[in-house]
Amino acid sequence: TSIYSLSYIFEYENRDYINYPLHGSALNFGAKKYLSSIDNIKHFEFTTKAEKYIEPYERFYIGSSFKAKYSTEGNQPYFIQKALGYIDYVRGYEYYVVDGQSYWLSKTAVKYALIEKTNFNIPYVKMKQFNKSHYSFYLGIFSDLGFVINNNNKEQDFINNSLLWGKGVALDYVTYYDKLLRIEYSINTLGEKGVFLHFSSPF
Repeated sequence: TSIYSLSYIFEYENRDYINYPLHGSALNFGAKKYLSSIDNIKHFEFTTKAEKYIEPYERFYIGSSFKAKYSTEGNQPYFIQKALGYIDYVRGYEYYVVDGQSYWLSKTAVKYALIEKTNFNIPYVKMKQFNKSHYSFYLGIFSDLGFVINNNNKEQDFINNSLLWGKGVALDYVTYYDKLLRIEYSINTLGEKGVFLHFSSPF
């Protein structure tokens, strides 16, 4: 079956550091229309995401984001129904994939700069373009909330159509060429606890 889509994306970017922002804001809005000449696939899909980062006190930072996806009613192939557990996830639920037609996800983190951005030279690299590096450490607490609406699976899956909440503490290490390592200890609403390693921004 061949499926076609038409999409429109609007992006507003005003963050100081895209890979690990500490100040600024960002806004994203997308609309997509699916079409198929064979199957009855004609639904619309809308997505939006907003991010905000502030420094209320010196070395203290607050970051928050909200993302949502809404799909109109209609026949949807399974591969289109991706929700949480792929790129987007609630921390503490890394082992779960939650599919559905619509979802929302809220993330909040408060952190303190244990070591602010510190520059240094790499002695064994001769070229000036590549011998400058930096590192920084941030200790923080976080809270994520998410909800996935799956109209095709209301009873069989205990994690669909229910509030997902994950919280915990994190240590972030930011260094050379935008490399990021996050070590997080999280607890979810199922009572599960774990330590997770990530290499990308939590937002």
